[in-house]
Formats: sequence, C-alpha cells, structure tokens
Amino acid sequence: MIRYKMYERELTHGGSYQYHTCVDKFDDYDIDLYDYECNITPKNKTSPHDYIHVSCLKKGIDKFVRRSVLEYFNIPVDFPVVYFTRKVPFTPEFKCGFYLNTFKKFKSDYFEQTLNTIKLFKGLYNDIFLAGDFDKDGSFIDESINIEIMPIQSKDNYFVIRKILNENYMSSHLSLRSGNPVLSKKTFDNTISVSEKMTIEGTVNKTGVSLLILVGTGYLTFDTLNPILLVGCGIGGFIFALVTIFKKEWAPITVPIYAALQGAMLGGISYMYNYLYDGIVTNAILLTVGILVSLLIAYRSGYIKATENFKLGIFAATGGIAIVYLVNFIMGFFGTGIGVLNINNASPLSIGFSIVVVIIAALNLVLDFDFIEEGAEKGAPKYMEWYGAFGLLVTLIWLYLEILRLLAKLNSRK
Repeated sequence: MIRYKMYERELTHGGSYQYHTCVDKFDDYDIDLYDYECNITPKNKTSPHDYIHVSCLKKGIDKFVRRSVLEYFNIPVDFPVVYFTRKVPFTPEFKCGFYLNTFKKFKSDYFEQTLNTIKLFKGLYNDIFLAGDFDKDGSFIDESINIEIMPIQSKDNYFVIRKILNENYMSSHLSLRSGNPVLSKKTFDNTISVSEKMTIEGTVNKTGVSLLILVGTGYLTFDTLNPILLVGCGIGGFIFALVTIFKKEWAPITVPIYAALQGAMLGGISYMYNYLYDGIVTNAILLTVGILVSLLIAYRSGYIKATENFKLGIFAATGGIAIVYLVNFIMGFFGTGIGVLNINNASPLSIGFSIVVVIIAALNLVLDFDFIEEGAEKGAPKYMEWYGAFGLLVTLIWLYLEILRLLAKLNSRK
C-alpha cells in the first residue's frame, strides 16, 4: 500500500499562512489512497463533524470527479473537480479541489502568491492541485486557498522539500523562538484583544522614542560617576523589566521608565569606559547603530532569514553565554572570575570570546525583527508595539555593552 502524504499551504486574507504535512486519516484501511479515494470522514479528535470526501487523484483512472457524482451530491460547479468535501448533514457551502488553469479563471487575489509557491517545488512533485471554498451557488469564496503538494516519495526528495519549507515558510515565525529572554513563543498568548492592532511602523516609532529617552538620560549622567545612582538605576531597570514581561499591557508606561533608568545606568558605565580609553564610547555607539541598520537592511531585503535552525542556534548560543556570565557573577562573590571576561585581558582567547559574543548579540536582532513582524501579522494589540520596542532595547543594550567590552580589550593592548 502506498502511504499518501502531501504538504499543504493555506493562504488567507490578512497575510497569514500555514504549512502542515497531511497523512490521510484512513491509513488503516486497505485502500491504495494514491490511486483513488471515496469515503466518509467521521467525527474525530480534530473534526467535530462528519464529512463526505470524494476524490480522484491518479491520472489515467479518473482524473476528475464524474459529473453524475457532482450532481448527486449537489455540487453546482462547471469546472473539472479533483475532489470535493462537504459537511454531513449537508450545509450550503463546500470545498472543491482543482488545477491552476481553473484557479486562474477565478481572478483570485492569491493567484500570484500561489504561482510563486508552486515554482519553488518544480520537478519535486507528482502532482499539485488547489482547493477553495464555494457558496451554495458554486461561486468561489476568495477568502483562502489551499495549495496541496504531493511530492515524489523518496528519501532524497524529502530532505530537499523540507529545506524549501524551512527556508521559505515553516521558519517564518511559526516557532516564535527568540534568543531575547523577553521575546518568547508565549509572548503573544493571552494578550488582550482590542480594535487597534500592532504594526511594524508603530513598533519602529516606539523604538525610536525609547532610544531617545535612553540616550537623553545617558547624556545627563555621562559626566559624573555616582555608584549609588548607577546601582539604583540598574536595580530599578531590572524591576521595571520584570513588570513589563509579566504585565505586557502596562508596556506603554513601563517601557519609557525602563529606558530612562537604563539610559542613566549606561551613562555612568560609558563614563567609566571613556575615562579609561578616550573616544571609546563614540566608537561603540557608531558600531551599535551601524550593526542595527545593516542587519535591518539585510533582513528586510531577504539576505538573512530567521530559519528554524538559525533560531535554534542563536537561542542555544545565547543561553550558553548567559550561563557563562552567571558563573562569573557567582565567582565574583569569592573574589575571582572567568579570565576571558576581564576587560584588561587582551589575550587572543579573550578577544576572540568577545567577538563571538558581539556576533551572537547582533544576530539576536534578526530574531527580534522576525518576532516583531510576526506580532504585526498576528494582529497583536496596540500596546505590544511598546513591548516589541522593549525587546529590541534589551538586545541593543546588550550589544552596546559587549562592543564596549571588546573595544576596551583591544585598547588595553596599546
């Protein structure tokens, strides 16, 4: 028996889409489903209703459902039907499968996107057909379109197709994984639904405002060194960060306060670095801004894609770095520490470690861009724009501090 598998993509209004692998629900029956399928799909864990499903999938036997069958089940369409599905007891609407030349006649908003998807799998499939919803009169409902791909079943072909899916669709936001601790796959869960939705433009604006606040307070504390102020702002920033994480709807208030406190703390830290090595702060700021702009351009241009493997690698690397810093923090209570973290350690190993950390911190920005884009696509509440800005702010602060550390090590060699 041939096991019937396919990959299916669904395009819908609002720009949302999904990919999933379909394995026929009736694989236990002794039927060669690649040749022909005609059955009733009973209620099951994933479907609360019975469905009649009639399909003719193998060319040379019955390429299309016979007209008499369509009439019997009251499917009033005049195009070649690959399969149809209807809820039992019958409802007015139904779904039909058809080929691209038929779909073209519908003048759907999704035609170009559908064509581009099909081109990706050229030479890798036995058949590709489409499926859409129809009203009781047989008129196409242009709300969504399923692209159903039946690939050539071979081990080599499987990995090629998986790579296509990973690079183009499956990795695009589906896991919502980010190396940034404030942006996780559960961030958009349990958000309050409101009429105003999160947008990329709105998040950019909120990020700009947050950065202005951060730079402003940093400028005010740059020419002084007050340990109490430094520690107080650091603790205060940490508290407001926690409040923001657990009370996302408060982000419009807590994020500006967080930015102000972190800016004041960074002003003091920057003053100390600049006292040791004049001009180092200016270089660190320029490098941070340069990296941010460069990665944003690369991401928007498609040169860098947040694939699932990419996300997993950055997530793991960020976690590893966090463990190293935690161990170093604990060792500090005993008057020691990890040598490669010392800013006066200019050994190749220490500098190399800092370069790796800067790269990982920079690549976290890509995950943040991807995460924010997903939030906008999912229609997250408006206040999540501030939360997205908060996530970017956390990464940028980390990147700036790591660049300062690296430049200090390089300057200590002089």
